[in-house]
Amino acid sequence: MEAQKDFHRLEYRIQKMIYTGHKEDDTSCFHNFHELFYVSEGECVVFLEHRIRRLERGDFAIIPAGTIHRTDYVSKGTNTKYVLSFSDRRGKEIDAFAGEDITAQLLKPGAIRAPLQRLDYVDMLLGRMFHEYEEPVEHSNAAGRIMLCELLLSLLRYRLHETENSGVIDVNEDRMQAVAAHISDHYADDLTLDGLALAFAMSPSYLSRSFKRSTGFGIKEYITNVRIQKATAMLLDTAYSITEVAGRCGFHDSNYFGDAFRKATGLSPRAYRKLG
Repeated sequence: MEAQKDFHRLEYRIQKMIYTGHKEDDTSCFHNFHELFYVSEGECVVFLEHRIRRLERGDFAIIPAGTIHRTDYVSKGTNTKYVLSFSDRRGKEIDAFAGEDITAQLLKPGAIRAPLQRLDYVDMLLGRMFHEYEEPVEHSNAAGRIMLCELLLSLLRYRLHETENSGVIDVNEDRMQAVAAHISDHYADDLTLDGLALAFAMSPSYLSRSFKRSTGFGIKEYITNVRIQKATAMLLDTAYSITEVAGRCGFHDSNYFGDAFRKATGLSPRAYRKLG
């Protein structure tokens, strides 16, 4: 959770990550800041808000705060991505600077493909943003804000005027998306591997293997994370007691809820509520 603590202090961060060969991203599956990541080289599979997407060079993943996600790098060669993270407060600053509500229009879970003729521009802009962040000089903070605004406006144009990239999935991945959506819709119910397998007419072992392979999550892990995701919203948006929140999100043991919540967010439910 140190990265999240650092982020709270910085409000904005851009990273360039390079991997060789297959790698599963084991970082936090959801967080309280917005994230954009751009595939500069290679390929990856992103499980994003109950959907599986295959991304390649020129694709952006749009990951609003609180969105459950995980990435699997499938290229055998070099995989390079830029990861840009920013707080809701920084987003509001960008909206004020631009004079329009850019972030509300853009920050919806999904993927956007930059037009082929704009790839050099995107690479140049992200390279400049990364340089300003890594080697700051006078006015680098202001330059970063301006370039972030430029990037968000460009992505909004791509989303409005270009074809959104939904990725290509196979039949089995489509079934795993359906399982993930069912878990999201019925998170407060008594969900078990055996019950889900029965509902989707497959064996428990097959469901367990296929779901993990397609999404990067184990079934129990995913159920817990969906419940925690729902609990974060409920803690901030309602006056329910913490015990009531736990029960309404499918946790029958408030102590287990507290431990799982702290593991996922780095904060106790009570401390998280105070953030709001």
